[in-house]
Amino acid sequence: MKLPKPDARIKQAIHGAIQWFDTYKLTGLHYEHSRTLEGRTTRLVEDPQAGPIWARFYNLEYCEPFVCDRDSIPRRRLEEIGTERRNGYGWYNSRPAGLFEMYETWAAKYDPKNKVKVSLATQGANENETIEMYRRPTVDRTAFDVIVKPGESIQAAIEKAPESPSAPFKILLSKGTYNQKVIIDRPNIVLIGEERDSTVIVWAETAQTRTITEYKEHPVGNGVIVLQEGADDCVISGLTVYNNYGTTIENTTTHQMLVFGRGTRTIVINCNVWADGNDALALWAPESNGMYYHADLYLRCSGVDFLCPRGWCYATRCRFYGNGRALVWHDGRGG
Repeated sequence: MKLPKPDARIKQAIHGAIQWFDTYKLTGLHYEHSRTLEGRTTRLVEDPQAGPIWARFYNLEYCEPFVCDRDSIPRRRLEEIGTERRNGYGWYNSRPAGLFEMYETWAAKYDPKNKVKVSLATQGANENETIEMYRRPTVDRTAFDVIVKPGESIQAAIEKAPESPSAPFKILLSKGTYNQKVIIDRPNIVLIGEERDSTVIVWAETAQTRTITEYKEHPVGNGVIVLQEGADDCVISGLTVYNNYGTTIENTTTHQMLVFGRGTRTIVINCNVWADGNDALALWAPESNGMYYHADLYLRCSGVDFLCPRGWCYATRCRFYGNGRALVWHDGRGG
C-alpha cells in the first residue's frame, strides 16, 4: 500500500488481500504463553474479550489454520506437537490487525469506489462457521493401491505389491478388527489404518508358541507384524497393534513382540502399540545398522523393553504405560 501510483492490478490485489484477512481472522481466542511446574507451555484458550488473531499457516484447501512439528505433518491443535516447536515458534499473532486502518486510508485515497467493507469487530471465521477450526483429516481412498476390509487378508494385499516396488505401495485397512499375523517381505510397503483406535490387528504368540515359523522358505520371527530382512523403507501408521498372549492364553510377560523388524528406515507413527510381554517394538536390522523413526505412539506393555531398537532410532511425542522398569532399551551398537 506504499506504492505511489497503484494500477488496476495492484488495487485489485490489495482489495482481495484485506478481504481475505477480514474473512479468515480468528476471534474469541487468546494465544497464551505461561509457565507451569513442568516448564513453559503455549496454548490457544477461549476468551470472548480477545482481539482478532491470525494463524501463521493456513492450508490451501479450506483456508484453515494448522501447526506442525519438525516432521512437517500438519496438525490442528498445539497440543498435538512437541514442546520444542509448540513453545519455540510463533503460531498465531495479531499483527495483521494493523493493516485495517492502513487500508481505510489507502482506499479513501486511491480507490474509494471499490473499497471493501472490513471490520475488526465482527466474528472471525472460527466463530461464524466459515471454517472448521479443528477439522479431523479424512481418508482419500483413491490414494491407495489396495483397500482391505475386515474379514479379508492383509497378507494377500501385501502379495499384490511388486517384489521390489520402486515407489511406495500403499495399503489401507478399513476400520475393524483383524485377527492375523502380518509378514512384510518386501520394501516400500505402507500400511495405514483408517483410524488408529478402531483399526486393530491382534495376534497372540510368543517366540516359543509361533505357528508360523517360515514364509517362502525364510524364517519368520515372533510378532504381530514382522518385517523380514530386506523389507526396508516401510511405514506403519494409524493402527492399534496388540499381542495379547499374556492375557488370553498364559499369564506371562515373556517376549511377546508386537512389531519385529529386520529392515531399515522403518517408520512407525500414530499407533497404539500394545503387548502383554517384553520387547513390544523390536526393530533389529542385521549388524545393528537399522534406522528408525517413531512419533505419536502409545506404548503399553506389561513387561520390559517396550522400545528396543538396534541401530539409530529417533522417537518423539510417545507415551509409555507400564510398570516403569526398563521402558527403553538399546544394545549400544550402531547408534
